[in-house]
Amino acid sequence: EIQSCLVSSGDVGCGMFQCFNNNSCEIQGLHHICLTLLHNAGRYDSQGKSFVKDALRCMALGLRQRFSCVSRRCSAVKGMVFSLQRECYSKHQLCLALRAHLDTMGNLVQFQLMFPPG
Repeated sequence: EIQSCLVSSGDVGCGMFQCFNNNSCEIQGLHHICLTLLHNAGRYDSQGKSFVKDALRCMALGLRQRFSCVSRRCSAVKGMVFSLQRECYSKHQLCLALRAHLDTMGNLVQFQLMFPPG
């Protein structure tokens, strides 16, 4: 179900992230995070815009590449998604982007969805 959605989704935008909504694994939040970041990108300076673009690209490419390599058990898929989020946000310097944009990014993104417990 998720695999066929990933294959048919485009490379740009948030369509790929929607593949993880409304499926048997119930991985919520990726599509919301993507939409929130894209809709508010105009509020950020060049560093913030760069973070949005690079982090979303990192997530999209990583999801496509890694999904076919993990077990189809929900726990393995969720683990892969959460690991990839941490990797992409760290690689593209989420903390630096947030430091300059606490007033906007901090209020826009649901951090409990970005960094789930565990």
